[in-house]
Amino acid sequence: MTNNELLLEISNMMDVKIGTLHQTMRDEMKEMENSLHGEITGLKSEMQSEMAEMKVDIRALKMQNENDIIPRLQNIESCYVDTSKRFYMELGQMEDLKQDVDVLKKVVAEHSERLQKIS
Repeated sequence: MTNNELLLEISNMMDVKIGTLHQTMRDEMKEMENSLHGEITGLKSEMQSEMAEMKVDIRALKMQNENDIIPRLQNIESCYVDTSKRFYMELGQMEDLKQDVDVLKKVVAEHSERLQKIS
């Protein structure tokens, strides 16, 4: 066998080995692709299920806000606004009462002094 024939035979053997290796790698990549596709499909299904649950929860929260929380907050707000207006309106009366009490203190103090002088 000549060198060329030997090289040709080695080349043929390498082609067979590389071809087999190439096909094995293709098969493994196809398996990995199928496996990943299955996992992605499973995750997508899980996410869709969780999204549906979240939508239900969000809808329930919106209903609770609309039916329970917002009316209560509006009631609390109206009470505070009414009370604030009443306090503001009576603020002038408080100032008048304060002045009257100051005058009464002075008069009582003067009368106390006069009564002590008389006794």
